[in-house]
Amino acid sequence: MSNGNKKPVLNINDGTVSASIWRNETEDGKVYFNATVKNAYKGNDENWHDTNSYNNDQLLKLARVANKAYDAALELRANDQSDD
Repeated sequence: MSNGNKKPVLNINDGTVSASIWRNETEDGKVYFNATVKNAYKGNDENWHDTNSYNNDQLLKLARVANKAYDAALELRANDQSDD
């Protein structure tokens, strides 16, 4: 999913596991929120990289981040609708 130069409205982190929440709008003006999740790691080249692979120690962090992203997206949607 390419988000171009858009920035997420919210980032949720637990160590190297993170979720970014993105605000999107349809052509007819309906707003919805998507989330992307990733795991960051430092490669042999000493640079940071992202992956969507998680080891057994990171799976609970993934679940917690996803749960927080779900709750946040619901709240963002409710707030966005109340602004109308």
